Amino acid sequence: FYLFIHRIIVSIVVVVVLLLIIILIVLLLTILLLINIIVVIIMLTIIIIVIIRQTY
Repeated sequence: FYLFIHRIIVSIVVVVVLLLIIILIVLLLTILLLINIIVVIIMLTIIIIVIIRQTY
């Protein structure tokens, strides 16, 4: 009986740890994506500003 409960607890812990790892990876990926998007937007605005300054 005790072994059975122990196995259940161990499996739950493993599942929770795996879920946490997956969530962390997803968060990291989304943060990287956001940083990339921000960098692209900044570059685009700089290019647009340069073009506007050249034309005027």
